[in-house]
Amino acid sequence: MSRQSARLGRYDLTAVKDQAGPKVFDRGSAYHREGRVEIIVLEPQRVLAKVEGTEAYRVELVGRGRLAGHCECPAFDDWGVCKHMVATALCVNAADAQGSADGPDRMSRIRAHLIAQGAEALAGRILAWAERDLDLLEDLDVEAGASSTDGEALYALHRKRLMAATRTGGYVQYGEAGGWATGVGEALSRIDRLTGAQPEIARRLADFAWERVEDALASIDDSNGEGGELLARIREIHLAACRAGRADPLALAGDLFDKEMESQWDAFDDAAQSYADVLGEVGVAEFRRLAEDAWAKLPPLRRHGGGPDPASSARYRLKAMLDGFAARDDDLEKRIALRRNTLDSAFDYVDMAQVCLAHGRADLALSWAKEGLWVCEGRPDARLTTLAARLLREAGEAAQADEMLWAEFRRAPTLELFRHIRNTGDLSATDRAVEILETRVESAAAEAPYARATAADLRVRILTGERRFLEAWAAVEGHGAGEQALRDLARRSEEDLPDNALRAYEALARSDVARTSRHGYEAACALLDRMGQIRLRLGQADQHAALLKALAAEHKAKRTLVGMLRERLGRPAVGRETT
Repeated sequence: MSRQSARLGRYDLTAVKDQAGPKVFDRGSAYHREGRVEIIVLEPQRVLAKVEGTEAYRVELVGRGRLAGHCECPAFDDWGVCKHMVATALCVNAADAQGSADGPDRMSRIRAHLIAQGAEALAGRILAWAERDLDLLEDLDVEAGASSTDGEALYALHRKRLMAATRTGGYVQYGEAGGWATGVGEALSRIDRLTGAQPEIARRLADFAWERVEDALASIDDSNGEGGELLARIREIHLAACRAGRADPLALAGDLFDKEMESQWDAFDDAAQSYADVLGEVGVAEFRRLAEDAWAKLPPLRRHGGGPDPASSARYRLKAMLDGFAARDDDLEKRIALRRNTLDSAFDYVDMAQVCLAHGRADLALSWAKEGLWVCEGRPDARLTTLAARLLREAGEAAQADEMLWAEFRRAPTLELFRHIRNTGDLSATDRAVEILETRVESAAAEAPYARATAADLRVRILTGERRFLEAWAAVEGHGAGEQALRDLARRSEEDLPDNALRAYEALARSDVARTSRHGYEAACALLDRMGQIRLRLGQADQHAALLKALAAEHKAKRTLVGMLRERLGRPAVGRETT
């Protein structure tokens, strides 16, 4: 086929072949020749087709020239272009060549036929299909109810459906949560369709859906976040309904304030800002008044170990509301006042300093950071220390900043704190940090093995990060290291110290095997594969094969593991030297 002929028709087949690759293009061509494509809709910028493959797939192409669109097959999800799309493009080009691209497609023929049936006959056929398809019945019922004058009956109907969709029937496990969320989502879609014709009903239903979903999430494994997505969608429907129905601003302000205070999952955070166009100046002012009144009624905060705060949740929410208003007013004094009576931890002082910085007041930020270090003496936080040190350095007090950082490192050394010190340009930071850690390792009491192990592990991590691998391995031999630190050191030493890396990988692999689980075996085999790559590079493939055989013999009762090891022994690159 010449390049010119490849370009005939709606789709440039040279470009399509480049997109799909030769193999996918050839398979799509075979599907086209076998007549597996049925065009359903053929429009100037859109094609809808059914392609018979392993099963029937829906294919939609949009535009011209190159392939763009969607296919229901798994290959499309993985690669973006599939043989079904190629086959459809070829079928469309063939229709163009025959001069039938503008002729009646399948959907057009069906449409003309249905119109000819008349309204009464058509309604009968649709209702007959709805009796067999409950989803279609629900959709038709929603559309019919949207124009109903009996709002209460409509509300009751959808409320009942929401009750059924959000019911959990006990704890919903991880694997079942997606199906539950899909059912709730379908119920929400039907409510969403009411926002234009029945906005007040839609708003009330959104209120009810919010309550039901929030309650249900207490008994659902929402690890994938479907519940949070449902709540966000409910909020969108609620907002759209309020806009369409021109809600009373004062009543809406009270409703939103209550929702933001009561939401267990923060579904209505920053409602005054999100709903500002609906609330207007009057509603926003009312929302603010409600927040200020509630804040004034809070009991005093119990400071510094005075017991739990019975109003902690309300205090947190009200502070966020009022701080949002103050930030929009650029009122730093108000933001400081909101925080002044709730300062109880290093985190609170970091927050206060960052607010001052956001308003360009580095002097105030440093003042609050210093106060925080004094108030929290004995229980400081690395974030507060590093922030205070940065502000001191910017204020020209570098020596005091360095002294503060090293004092904190001696008290509670962390990798994050070391990196902060190192980034100040202190060339002696690594030697000094290692010396401090060596002292901690040597002086740690026998009854404090965790403190010793933590210091030893951090020493190895720092030396590894500085590429001082020989010293890091010596530290491992002296006092050990945590598993992750050892893995990282081994990986980064593969080129310079392969023998050390191999010994560490073997020890780690044996540790993974000892977990006696498929996950552990897979982790061990991943390390063994890495060892195999190193051994091949060193010309030691036979030694790696010997290790695999020894492990298989040693753990012969662990059939799953033995199967994995034998699979690796059967690979061509294992068990013989490569040239």
